[in-house]
Amino acid sequence: MFFVPDADDALLDALRATGARVQRTPLRFSSASGLDLMICHAGHGTVAASLVAGVPLLLAPRYVEQDITSRNVVRLGAGRRVAPDAPQAKLRRALDELLDTPACRDAAEVFRAAHPGYNPTAAAARIAAAIDRALHGLRHKPCGADVDAIQPFARAED
Repeated sequence: MFFVPDADDALLDALRATGARVQRTPLRFSSASGLDLMICHAGHGTVAASLVAGVPLLLAPRYVEQDITSRNVVRLGAGRRVAPDAPQAKLRRALDELLDTPACRDAAEVFRAAHPGYNPTAAAARIAAAIDRALHGLRHKPCGADVDAIQPFARAED
């Protein structure tokens, strides 16, 4: 599954001809189960969804927090990290390793088994609600109470 926002029709058709699922709109998934591999920049939400589904990751971090997350995934053994501007040959080697050897998938599966029922969206909602309570007290319904749609922080009434 690929998110390619600026792709022209020819590129989309070529990717789809390989059996890949490609779209121009951002990926929205509650579960990454069923994927062979997740390729991303190591944003926490995508990494969490992948790991709780037992899916190994190829990570190309662009920012400090993504770099920290990617290093933790590599330390777990559940993925590989490459520079975002890595040469195609290096990307191919990392992809082949992740797809052809079971070690990373096994490590991702160990993570999944250790966190049964974990829901990254629900966890984010709980964190948002806790922050909201800390900032505004309990004078109003905390934001993030709806785990399907985390809302921006509500402002306290003056």
